[in-house]
Amino acid sequence: GLALYFYTLATFGIRPAGEVAPLVKSAAEKALAIDPADSEAHSALASIAAMFDYDWKAAEQHFRKAMAAEPVPPMVRFRYALYRLHPLGRVSDAMEQIRLGLDTDPLSMILHYSMALSMQHARQYREAIEYARRAMEIDANYFLMWYAMGLAQLSAGFTQEAIASFKRVVELAPWWHMGVWSLAAAYGRVGDREHGQEWARKLAGSQGHTLGASRYYAITGEVDAMFDALDGAYRQRDVFLLVLQHEQFFDPYRADPRFRALLQRMDLA
Repeated sequence: GLALYFYTLATFGIRPAGEVAPLVKSAAEKALAIDPADSEAHSALASIAAMFDYDWKAAEQHFRKAMAAEPVPPMVRFRYALYRLHPLGRVSDAMEQIRLGLDTDPLSMILHYSMALSMQHARQYREAIEYARRAMEIDANYFLMWYAMGLAQLSAGFTQEAIASFKRVVELAPWWHMGVWSLAAAYGRVGDREHGQEWARKLAGSQGHTLGASRYYAITGEVDAMFDALDGAYRQRDVFLLVLQHEQFFDPYRADPRFRALLQRMDLA
């Protein structure tokens, strides 16, 4: 439980991954000393191996042990999908893991969010939007679902709808930097530079080196600022950097040597 608490602080950007990674490892290793088959502890170590060390072999080894549980806990399937399968481009396999998790826990909003996000990564934007709408019948105030819907809307060209969705994210989770950066990016995409810069300035200092910041600069065409933000996101181990290869917003820059060098540093080239 402590391991997963510290891991969650990193995934939401509440504390830097570099600070909490040793705490996650220590707590998970203590859990495994008590019970070597603890599925959640293995999945915590696997997630840190992926998001902090970019050690895909170690991540796979721990996830194999985590997935040996019977039945497999739904949240273990969630972490396996997001931190092992998605970064390596295995989106359809990730969707299958999430589907299996939902078979066990059909009301899990984090799993429904993961399915909508997976559809976004598969560039099935309309399907992702519709899926998110249906999932919000369970909980209309789940901010991550509004985020997934907004991303799909932005990717599909429904920019005004995306602005409305990201505004809802900011209302529900004003502390979450990805919501604010996404709203700024949506304003940038629609050509409202004034509002985009207004929101971007709120985070340019404290959260200026994240995937959210780099997405904003990618959309506004500020290439050097985008790569500066990506480099900072790498150094800070922003967990969202793991889905870099799936976002269409970076398509114009994939041939740049700096982009390829970043993927190589993450062992994803």
